[in-house]
Amino acid sequence: HSFYVAVEGFKLYEEYNFNLERAVSMAVCHDFLESMVDDVSYSPKKQYPEIKAAVLNAELMEVKEYPDFIRSLILEYIGEASIESMIVHLADSIQCLTYAKNEVSLGNSGYIVEVLEDLPSRIDMIKSKLIGVRRCFRLAAVFSMMNN
Repeated sequence: HSFYVAVEGFKLYEEYNFNLERAVSMAVCHDFLESMVDDVSYSPKKQYPEIKAAVLNAELMEVKEYPDFIRSLILEYIGEASIESMIVHLADSIQCLTYAKNEVSLGNSGYIVEVLEDLPSRIDMIKSKLIGVRRCFRLAAVFSMMNN
C-alpha cells in the first residue's frame, strides 16, 4: 500500500507544488505504526473520537522507538503539519478509493461499501485545503496579477 501511496505522490506533483522527496519519504513511512498499533480506518475514527484519541496516543508512544528521521516524518504525517503531509493524506485516500472500488467490483460488500462512499468527500476536503498550492492555481494567479 505505501508503495502505491508514494507513486500517487509522484502523480500529485504534476498538479501541486510541494517537496517531492519529503512527501515520497513520508508516503513510504506513513503506515509503519500499523505494524504495532493496527490499521484503524478513517471512518471509525471519525465516528468515534475516543477511538481516534486512543489510536493517536498509542501511535505517539510507539513512534518514540523509531529513528529520528522516520519519527519526524511520521509525526508530521500524523499532525497534518505541512503541505507534504496533506499530499500524503490525499495520496493515501486516493489509493484507498482505488482499492475500495476494486473490492466492490469483485462483489465484496459490507464495510468496504461504506469506505467507498465516504472517501470522495474526504478527498474533496483535503483538496480544498491544498488549493493554494495547485500549480494551475498559482499560474492563474500570476497571470491575473500581470493583467492588473
